[in-house]
Amino acid sequence: MAWFYKPPPGVDAATLVRDFDVFVLTKNDEHFRDQLKAADPSVRVLQYVLSTEIEDPGGGSPQSNQIAWNPGEHAALVADHPDWFLRNSAGGRQTKWFGSQHVSYMDPASPGWQNWFAQRLVTYNTAHGWDGVFLDNVELSLTKRQREGLVPAAHPTDQAWQNAMVSFLGHVRSVLGARGQMVWGNAIEWNGGQAVLDRYAGQLDGMMSESFGTDWHGRPRLGSSWEKEIGRTERLSALGDHSLVVAQGGRNDSAAFRYAYASYLLVAGPTVSFRYAHHSAYHQAWWYDSYELGLGQPTGPRYRQGVGWRRDFQHGSVTVDPQQGTASISLG
Repeated sequence: MAWFYKPPPGVDAATLVRDFDVFVLTKNDEHFRDQLKAADPSVRVLQYVLSTEIEDPGGGSPQSNQIAWNPGEHAALVADHPDWFLRNSAGGRQTKWFGSQHVSYMDPASPGWQNWFAQRLVTYNTAHGWDGVFLDNVELSLTKRQREGLVPAAHPTDQAWQNAMVSFLGHVRSVLGARGQMVWGNAIEWNGGQAVLDRYAGQLDGMMSESFGTDWHGRPRLGSSWEKEIGRTERLSALGDHSLVVAQGGRNDSAAFRYAYASYLLVAGPTVSFRYAHHSAYHQAWWYDSYELGLGQPTGPRYRQGVGWRRDFQHGSVTVDPQQGTASISLG
């Protein structure tokens, strides 16, 4: 089970560490992180940081979820290192609103930016007791930027962008890995097949998929869309990478939960973590009786059963029909 990105209100650290296994928090959550570690010294906690965006706070105080977290830092980087920023075809800096933050996009291929990013993280994490970093918005293609009209002039094709991102991730991982720290990423916009997934996986210790089993509206993924998510998780397991699979849905939507959780159980293993939540309520700790059914260990991989899939466990079985969007979890 996986928890991110902020401490849940009304839930103490001892309860959270009992129910969850993988943790991602944000800078300034060190007090709660230390409570988790006090409750279970084996717990490792990653620090959430945006991967290619820094905030332009417009004279205010920057938020702590991105690497340029000191006051005045965005302006200083613009003045001192203009070549670190991504540019559009007209030469202007690429910017956008990320939630309530106005951010500038950085060039992942810039050696100066790579080194500054990695050195700041390793220095801060070593001094403040973090076990690694969780990078948000690790883009596996330019699809999102194409939708938003933000294709960078320096990396105008998927191949060029992937080369830049793999270089960036490789440098960050080499610096942090030398200190025994992990590098995970929320890998988004994957549309380039297994070869692309493998390239990124080679530079990360773990990947998140943020709409596994269900889409962003809590509707069941069907057919090839469902199979793609399942296949991605199985491939990462085969490569030895961790998968953090997140299913979206309403708290009381039992059908969406059952379909998502059963889909996870088809590929569950020691390197796969699951969370069912809604992206607007990540701060809430939802818990379900199904997590405590006692299925035991799987007795083998998933296999075909009719038009769907089944997996057997020591004390039960799981079936998923990705054509109809239905699932069952059975004991006995």
